[in-house]
Amino acid sequence: RRFAIMKIKILLIHLLSRFNLKVISKTQVPVQISKKTHHLTVDGGIWLGLEERIT
Repeated sequence: RRFAIMKIKILLIHLLSRFNLKVISKTQVPVQISKKTHHLTVDGGIWLGLEERIT
């Protein structure tokens, strides 16, 4: 299990080093916090896209 978590972290670092996260048009702005749960969640979710970094 620890090995799998480490591999996921490496994958995230690899992706974030090559791409920028970008909020796409499906995301509701301003975000609405859900009142249906005890957890901090956003109604409709947060939609993100990847934009390749130009180096």
